[in-house]
Amino acid sequence: MKREVIMSNHKYKKNIFLSYVFNFTKNLDVTQGIWMLFLASKGVSLLGLGILEGIFHVVSFCMETPTGAIADLYGRKLSRSLGVVFQIIAILLIVFGDSYFMYLLSFIILPISYNLESGAGEALLYDSLKELGEEGKYMKYKGRVEVTYQLAAVCALIIGGFIGSFSHEWVYWVALVIAIAALIQALFFEEVPVPKKGHQSHSAKEAIIKQYRDSLSLIKNSRRLVYLIIFAALMSTFITVSFYYLQNYWKANGATEWTIGIVLACASLGGALGGALTEKIEAYFGEKRLLKILPLALTATLWGLPFIEASYIAFGILTFVDAVMCVAVSHYMNKLIESDKRATIISFESMMFSFSMIFVFPLFGGIGDYFGMRSAFVLLAVFATVMSFVNYYLLCNARDKETKAEANDKARHV
Repeated sequence: MKREVIMSNHKYKKNIFLSYVFNFTKNLDVTQGIWMLFLASKGVSLLGLGILEGIFHVVSFCMETPTGAIADLYGRKLSRSLGVVFQIIAILLIVFGDSYFMYLLSFIILPISYNLESGAGEALLYDSLKELGEEGKYMKYKGRVEVTYQLAAVCALIIGGFIGSFSHEWVYWVALVIAIAALIQALFFEEVPVPKKGHQSHSAKEAIIKQYRDSLSLIKNSRRLVYLIIFAALMSTFITVSFYYLQNYWKANGATEWTIGIVLACASLGGALGGALTEKIEAYFGEKRLLKILPLALTATLWGLPFIEASYIAFGILTFVDAVMCVAVSHYMNKLIESDKRATIISFESMMFSFSMIFVFPLFGGIGDYFGMRSAFVLLAVFATVMSFVNYYLLCNARDKETKAEANDKARHV
């Protein structure tokens, strides 16, 4: 019996190590710094690029919770492996595509790759720690995963920027090799047994629908979970829009692909630092104060993006804030979720992110086309400012209600 426990612990510890390796390989996305430049060089306008990204998020919005349910019902290992297969298909469509329709098809398939990974990756890590009795240390391990993600981004941007200065197409061939390596790694994950509640007698379709309804019911009954989902989605939207459109903004102001790659790589080092320090930052500020501070910090950095001279430093700080938010909010959410619904509910947060991106990304591209990129970044900063003050008010109001409730409870017991 003791030997079985040791073997079981070894399997789940292997999952944790593999999470670092797989996350590094999966996120070694050498195309992220050049895909907009590549398609723009093929004649796609800023509005056209915005539409592609909008379609990406429409599909992501529709497929997030079904893929999360697949991960919970049929295995996180299977979900992560299928995610890489879809990524490979999407890359091939870009490489061999010679029309806007082919690019559109790639942007329909690619989000499913991310959908299959988004909830499954976090769920596999958290439940592996849970089996080891170390779920309380999730923020620490998630921080390390974030470091591997950011380091992968550093390497990817440098490699992609260097190769892209010679040929954009070569970058995609390198991406294909990396994706195949990630698929091989995914096959070595060990599935964590998760108790299935009431799904055994259902067909696959019925089981997925039931999983969706049960997860949605849990979200509805937890205001804190709803807040964290919306909070994370809005923050991620501001950061993602900035990341992609800054590439074109810098390019239009004389920066080369190599320079852009170096700048984004340096920003990712800031993200790695943020991931590594999140546990200490959260311990110092606490959950509520941190959730107040993060949007204010994000807003301050967004106001630096319209100005070319300040935008490089501002984006580095923005990436640091992003990493802290990603690790901290993931920890707060996972504490509220049952294991058999973990991937599904995490996917709701990704779904909300996709919903906001459907509108914001093409709108930003349209404003950039007609009024200039600087005006688009100013409007983004204005919107973020409004949302950060709304967020601050909501948290202060919630705190006041908690204080009154505690006072009333004490009065009843006197």
